[in-house]
Amino acid sequence: MKIIVKGNKIIKRMKKFFAVLLCMAVIAGMSGCSSVNSGKRIVRISHAQSETHPEHLGLLEFKKYIEENLGEKYEVQIDTPDDMKGLKIRVQQSPASVNMVKAFGAAASPMGFGEVYTAIQQGVIDGSENNELALTNNKHGEVAKYYSYNKHQMVPDMLIGNLKFLNSLNDEEREIFEEAARLSTEVEMAAWDDQVEAAKEIAQNEMGVEFIDVDVEVFKDKVANVQQEMLDANPDIQDIYDHIQKINEEYKETE
Repeated sequence: MKIIVKGNKIIKRMKKFFAVLLCMAVIAGMSGCSSVNSGKRIVRISHAQSETHPEHLGLLEFKKYIEENLGEKYEVQIDTPDDMKGLKIRVQQSPASVNMVKAFGAAASPMGFGEVYTAIQQGVIDGSENNELALTNNKHGEVAKYYSYNKHQMVPDMLIGNLKFLNSLNDEEREIFEEAARLSTEVEMAAWDDQVEAAKEIAQNEMGVEFIDVDVEVFKDKVANVQQEMLDANPDIQDIYDHIQKINEEYKETE
């Protein structure tokens, strides 16, 4: 899942690191050196690398040079979880989601999904977490103009059958039901990909929503303690957690 934000408090993405002068020209052209704070124009730069990556180190030098020479006019800010500090983010009504958003430094606001649109529109919350379809199907893109891919949650859809019913099936019937479940998953995943792309196109071109990639690892580090607290409180989920981590590692190797 991702964070959908109303205002420009989540910074804009710059895909590649250029030389200092070109970099400044791109920022000026893309973000307009966005807002004004205490008489200074705030230049916000985002990237998808870790804080030890050469790209980040180069941007720190960029920030240093600009502020040494134009510090009375400009302040350069570089896309971390710290940008969420002070924001009110709607979460699902679960302790895990509340603790996760708190770990990011934001204020968690549990509420029903049907209340989110109005809450963003009226400024009760600054943003929410959801998938791309919420922007179009639920019109959140009308009131939330920035969509950050921090990928903090993956919520699976599970098809669950009554055990008594499943055990009543003969071998042929059970095989057919399992094949039907497999086909159902294939169709859903294909339809999901298609609808996400369609939603992004509508959100970008018709609603003015900007999609932003962020450094996922930094967000992951922020919730490491939250995950461990959940495991300590619920030892029965350790096997599932370990299995998910194994799948994650296998997936990374195929990328």
